[in-house]
Amino acid sequence: PFMADWLAYPALGAATLLPAFVPVHPYVHMIVLASTIVYVGCHRALAQSALAPGVTTAETVTQKEAMRFPLYGSAVLVGLYAVVKLVKKEYLNALIACYFFVLGAGAVQQAVRAPLQALPAVRRLKTHVWRVNWQFWDKDAPAEKVEFNALDVPLLVIGLALSFAYTRTKWWVLANCLAVCFSVCAVEMLTLGSFQIGCMLLSFLFAYDIFWVFGTEVMVTVAKGIDAPIKLLFPKHLRADKPEFSLLGLGDIVIPGIFVAMMLRFDARRGLRALPYFKSGMVAYVL
Repeated sequence: PFMADWLAYPALGAATLLPAFVPVHPYVHMIVLASTIVYVGCHRALAQSALAPGVTTAETVTQKEAMRFPLYGSAVLVGLYAVVKLVKKEYLNALIACYFFVLGAGAVQQAVRAPLQALPAVRRLKTHVWRVNWQFWDKDAPAEKVEFNALDVPLLVIGLALSFAYTRTKWWVLANCLAVCFSVCAVEMLTLGSFQIGCMLLSFLFAYDIFWVFGTEVMVTVAKGIDAPIKLLFPKHLRADKPEFSLLGLGDIVIPGIFVAMMLRFDARRGLRALPYFKSGMVAYVL
């Protein structure tokens, strides 16, 4: 799995960057980029599942959380819709830019760190431990342990530079770079408690999408009104002065992605080298 994961990174980079210079049909671009994100995220999730419970940072989605997800998602969506309609766009974009400047830098660092961490030279780097109490108002609260090495500093600088460049230029390629990092990290860090929970979550969100996307203007208004890397952009005409874009929300990548990642973990746990469940899930996602 490591080799397949590592070799997929150049493909992911090419799918993200090449369409900025070579015209690609938006639907081809969408399928290739989204499926590559899912593939990479699934293999990273498999690596997370192999870690000890106290070491892994993955979060497990329970049945109650799956049932509440559409309700919470709807509440957030309606709230964002109200903000888009009521708040002046320049104020809203300034607030969002500050938020995603920090969040984007962390996502870039996390996304790029994993494949480099497997290199022998990086493994030999000394790990430093920083203990910090985020609940500074409570002196008795347990301190959180933050581990980092010499690789994290340049990666964080790169992440900050990429986020800053996006906030200044709003170039769609930079937006896609940040969105890809968000998606890969989300698929890696979220796991489903069981197959039933996965089916429940997908079924609820299927109805959620039908209502909010096709039944109302809310989803489209929020996606177009918020200028943030919360969606992938696929230009219809690359050389146009004002190019139009096809959109794909990150939820359409992350939610199916964590389900396919569960199939890969099942194959690995059963020792199925042909990975039949994972391959079936990938084919179903592409179709």
